[in-house]
Parts: sequence; C-alpha cells; structure tokens
Amino acid sequence: MESGGANSIDWIKDMSNVKQGRESNVELLRILAAAGVVVLHYNNKDMGGALAVVQPGSRTDLLLNLLECFFICAVNLFVLITGFYMYRNPKRDLLKPLSLFWQVILFSVGAYLITAAVNGESFSGPRFLNSFLPTNWFVTLYAVLYIISPFLNASFQNLSEKGRQRGILILLVIFSLWPTLADEYMGWRHFTPPGIQPISMLSTEAGYSIVNFCLLYLLGCFLRVNVAKEKNLKIGWLGLALVINVLLIFAWTQFDAKHGISSAGWDYCNPLIISEAVLLFLFFRKINLGVRPWINEFSKAAFTVYIFHEHVIRYVQAQKYVQISARATLIHLFLVVVGILLASFIIYEIYNFLMKPLMNFISKRWRRWRFLVVNGIVK
Repeated sequence: MESGGANSIDWIKDMSNVKQGRESNVELLRILAAAGVVVLHYNNKDMGGALAVVQPGSRTDLLLNLLECFFICAVNLFVLITGFYMYRNPKRDLLKPLSLFWQVILFSVGAYLITAAVNGESFSGPRFLNSFLPTNWFVTLYAVLYIISPFLNASFQNLSEKGRQRGILILLVIFSLWPTLADEYMGWRHFTPPGIQPISMLSTEAGYSIVNFCLLYLLGCFLRVNVAKEKNLKIGWLGLALVINVLLIFAWTQFDAKHGISSAGWDYCNPLIISEAVLLFLFFRKINLGVRPWINEFSKAAFTVYIFHEHVIRYVQAQKYVQISARATLIHLFLVVVGILLASFIIYEIYNFLMKPLMNFISKRWRRWRFLVVNGIVK
C-alpha cells in the first residue's frame, strides 16, 4: 500500500467507473443489470415470492421463467463489466468499499426503524444492533474483489496471449463446468457426497462465491485485452446467439423442474449463465449511443438499487398479481422495476448530497495506508 494525496470522490459511484469517460451503451447495460436483479428477487420464493405461488405450466409461469432465464446473468454481468474497465487500473482506494459498507448499514438501520414504526412494533435492542451488521453478500464479495483485483490484473498482464487463453479455458473448466456438473449430478441423485466439488468440501455455492466473482472479473480482463477483435463480431449474430443461450437455459431448467430436480441451470457459475453475460455485454458494446449524460448519471445509482430494493421487494404484493394473469403480472412487474429504479436514483441523489461533504472530509484527512497500488507489466 502507498500513501497518496486525497481526492474528492463521488464515493457512491460504481467502483468500476473509469476516468476517461463513461460509455453510455455500457452504462445502459449496467442499469439493465440492476433492473434484472429486481426481477430475479420479484420471482424469488423467499423475497417477492412470485414463483412460490404461480400455477405451473400457466402463461404466467412461462413468462416468469423466461424473464428469470434472461436476467439470471445480472450479477455476473456487473462483475464482468468491472473487470473490463478496471483491468488497466493498478490503484485502489480503500475508502470506496468502506463507504459501500457504510451505506449498507445506514439502509439496514433505516429499514428496521421504519418497519418497526409502521408495524407498531416495540423497540428491540438486539434487532436494532443486528441492523448495524453490513449483511449484503453482493457488496461483501464485490468489496473483496475490488481489493484483490489489482493482483489479478498484474498476474493476468504478465501472461502471454496463449497463456491468457489457456488460463481462461482452464478456469472455466474447473470453476464453471465442473461445479455445474457436480450440482446437477447431486440434484438428480438427491444427495451431496463431500469432496466432489472444486469450490469447497460440501457445496459449489451455486456461484455465490468469490471464486465466481474472480472468474467473471478475469473474463472481463480477457475481453479488454482482445477488444480489437470485437470489430469482427456482428450484432445480429450476437443477438441470435443470445436468444439461443436463453432458450437453452430455459429448456434445461424446465426439464429439471418437470422431474422435480434441484436444477443447476440457474447457478451463477453455470457456463450458460456466464456465456449469457458475455454475449449481452458484447451485444451492448455494438450499440452506438455516444455519450448520453442522463444515462450516465442514472447508472451511478446502480449500487443503490442493489442495496435498497431488498428492503422493499417483500412488500410489492407480487403473489397477488401472478394469480390474476400473465398480463397483470407483466404490468405489475414493469411498474415495480421502474418504481424501484426511480426511487433508488432519488435516494442516491439525496444520499450523495448529504454524505459527500463527510466523505470529502474523511478523504482529505485519511492519507496514510489508504491507497493500494500493484503494478504489473502491461502488454
């Protein structure tokens, strides 16, 4: 680590932003990824609950499962974008992940106090103290990735072109194909033999792991190194490949569901989920939007969407609408997603306005042991 001069930072911005300008096509994709997470949690049986009550085989069931298959790559996509834009950046500011944890804590405390007041609950000291724990798996893993990513950059930069290709292939086989096949095997056999997975002794974590985050980050780095080859890709073929990819995920998960299997089709480490993220990223890279300030500004609230929506998605009454019709469900889901995105942006602007002076104050006074710089050989 090195000490360095303090910078006035827009501390809540996505940490994968780069100084040389924000490409609006990718920023739009970042907004889509945030919206996708809302869709996934709208469906989630333990959150929005839509898939918990939908009639199997109905049009609504078909709609929700197709949306699940399309947006299931949202988290992978966000990490992939990070790798693409941070590959050339050897410097990390430790204030940024700490500021994200601070935001998680404030949202958690605020959610507890508001919920208790609305429901007329008596104050609970233990629950209030628990709300100070920054319990958000995505933010935790992303913060860890942010800190270790310059070491990943340096290692990747020091490989030859063939070494990068072989390395990515090996990583995909070990940390994507192998764990997915292991999960699918266990789903069909209905038991979990210890030691069959390459991630941990008992579980692959379905891709909810720092291993998968590192894999997606390095894939982003790989795409950045090979960015010149994008010109050979046609947007039409990318779109067709994306549609086929989504339909393969749909066929896989529907087949397993028909047989009562706990499917690995929606594992974040699934090769099809990873390839879907890559195809969607390359597809949007082909869309020339130029610089659209409103898109770039709106995309800054992406992290706020991730943190805020978890506190409200349980109250959107998804289960009520999925039992009406597919049309009612689609309209309700659209309104929920748009409402959460707009609310998150407003919260982001207010929060940034109130907290930026404090963070600038800390930034100016915290100089020692704040910056991490790891230099590799850039090829």
